Amino acid sequence: MTQTQVHVLADRLRDAWRHRDAAALANCHHPDAVIDSPLFANARGHAAIEASYATLFRAFPDLEVTVNAMLVDPPQVASYETMRGTHANEFLGHPGTNKRIEISLARLMTVEHGQITRQLVIYDFTGLLVQLGVLSAKPGKR
Repeated sequence: MTQTQVHVLADRLRDAWRHRDAAALANCHHPDAVIDSPLFANARGHAAIEASYATLFRAFPDLEVTVNAMLVDPPQVASYETMRGTHANEFLGHPGTNKRIEISLARLMTVEHGQITRQLVIYDFTGLLVQLGVLSAKPGKR
C-alpha cells in the first residue's frame, strides 16, 4: 500500500462523508472489516458498518467531518478530526434535541489493498452525552 493509494482512499472517504453516503463509506472498508468505536461497539462487515453510518446520519442529518491532520505510514493511517452536527432525530434512545455537537476524535486505520480492514475511533463519549443533554456535568473545582 503506497501513500498515494492511501490518499486516493482518503479522497473517497472525504467525498462519502461530504455526501453523508453510508453505502459509499462502507465500500471504503474491506468486506470483513471491523470498526471499534464507543458508539457502535464492534461493527463487522459491510452490512453492520453501513448500518452504523446510516444510524449516525439519521440522528445527525447535517453531520460534517473535518480532517485536521493525517499521518500515513502504510499500512497504518491516523487522522485527527472534528465532527459537527445537529441532533435532529433519535439517538441512543433519546429523541432529537436540535442541539449542536462538536467533538474531536482520532481515527486509527489499517489499510490494505485500497480498503480499510480495521478502524479504531477514539473520542470523549461522555463529553458527547453532555453536549446532547443526556448527562450533566459540573465544572471541576480549582
